Amino acid sequence: MNKKLVVLDLDETLLHACHEWIGKQPSFVISNAMIHLRPGVDDFIEAISKDFNIAIWTASYGLYTKDIIKKLFGTKTILRFVLTREDCDPITESDGYPAFEKDTQKILDLGWHYEDFVIVDDKPHLVKSKHLNIIEVRPFYGSTTDTELFRLKERILSILGTDLKHANKT
Repeated sequence: MNKKLVVLDLDETLLHACHEWIGKQPSFVISNAMIHLRPGVDDFIEAISKDFNIAIWTASYGLYTKDIIKKLFGTKTILRFVLTREDCDPITESDGYPAFEKDTQKILDLGWHYEDFVIVDDKPHLVKSKHLNIIEVRPFYGSTTDTELFRLKERILSILGTDLKHANKT
């Protein structure tokens, strides 16, 4: 495990899935969901995959996740692992709504160390970590003028070679 690991969320981080028309053509449709890829997602994945390992951790279900990954990554097997809702802990948020928490112990159980991975998520409050290795992104809801991944790409590349336990302080 020489390269550091970037663990990416899917929904509202790399894409937006919806069942209602939002005024533009979706990138593709899966299981009756219109999928809108975040602007720059292909460039982002290509750029960071040169220097980092990539994994996916989503609170979505396995079959949906599998179909999305096939569209995003094609037949290339560059992902170190994929974790789905089945790997999350169900919780109730303070507003009473159900949510799914991602406990970073699962990544440790796969052989990674806190200084070797960072998690990118639009809901950092749902990531349980003993360290500050979480990078928050603004949620994506389909805007064609979104520039978050262009900024994130530079941020991820800037932490190359650093201890990722404190990545959200950079």
